[in-house]
Amino acid sequence: MQPRLALEAGLAALRWLVEGYGYEITGADVWAAFAFTLKAAENAGCAPETLQRIRDLVARETFGDRLVTRVLGRELGLK
Repeated sequence: MQPRLALEAGLAALRWLVEGYGYEITGADVWAAFAFTLKAAENAGCAPETLQRIRDLVARETFGDRLVTRVLGRELGLK
């Protein structure tokens, strides 16, 4: 198992979602990417740092209706 690789893959997925890529993305897709990324971060021993990276990433979202912010904003303290 390579938790750092899984962690970076999860962050990449969230970054693409924040940038508006994807087709018919739902809130469930956003939650899944978030949950799997945090699980990988826990396994890698860097959950607090990863949560901050996700918070910073989502805070910069400007695309469309800001789906990722709407879904994760409260969890990340951004609303």
